[in-house]
Amino acid sequence: MKIRAGLVCIALFLLFGCSQKLSQQEGTQRLIGSYTLHVGNDCQDKGIETATLTLRSNGTYAQEGKFKGSKSCQIDGKKWNYDGGNVFFFDLKIYDPLEISPDAKPINASLIVDFHKPTVILLDPDLDCFFVRNEGNN
Repeated sequence: MKIRAGLVCIALFLLFGCSQKLSQQEGTQRLIGSYTLHVGNDCQDKGIETATLTLRSNGTYAQEGKFKGSKSCQIDGKKWNYDGGNVFFFDLKIYDPLEISPDAKPINASLIVDFHKPTVILLDPDLDCFFVRNEGNN
């Protein structure tokens, strides 16, 4: 019986302890700040050198990307919000491994947030390319 209770406790911890959902207000406050794209193996050969994302308290964001060959892209003043689970971007130039390009079309995107330190915004949960909150913003 003790073993079964222990297994139930472990299962509940894994189910609820590994993800952290915040209220809309608290999540929004914790997301405000600057993020840098972690360029992992899944997007290393796509030509992106650096990318930043800045979420502002007024509900707008700025996005910049620099690519090999001195190409770049910028978006500024578009809207973002946190719905209590994901962060939603209007007109994000998504860095999808299928379209990491300065010519990527802006799309509306709902991205998963991991609030463990440092906060991470996932482009795709199966890929190792993600925005990570810059030090000093946590």
